[in-house]
Amino acid sequence: MRILDDIGEPAVEPLGELSNQIRKMDEMLQITTDESIYNMELCTEKRHVVCQKLYANLLLVLAFVEPALIGSASLHMLTNVMSFGLTPISPLAFAYYGGTLAATGQYELACRLGTRNCICMYFWFA
Repeated sequence: MRILDDIGEPAVEPLGELSNQIRKMDEMLQITTDESIYNMELCTEKRHVVCQKLYANLLLVLAFVEPALIGSASLHMLTNVMSFGLTPISPLAFAYYGGTLAATGQYELACRLGTRNCICMYFWFA
């Protein structure tokens, strides 16, 4: 987490403190079509590619150390994807955030992220 802090990424904190950001992301995802996600530009800035990889690694560690922070880390990772473009690790951002949505009872949007976007994007990048 210190590395993310050093590169200027927001702190990973409990979801309750991020309710406004979660609401904004949910609204953005609901108005964003699958086609526009599939056709997002690829991120070529190394800083953002590395940032997404750091979030992916952090999410793996948090599953064992502090599962309560997974939602926050997945939100920040998906925010990075939506702001700067797709990388080979981007499908994980959609999958992790879909898990966060499912955990908060937003099953319809969670299923959309999990079934359409992540699976198709995985094969697109493979």
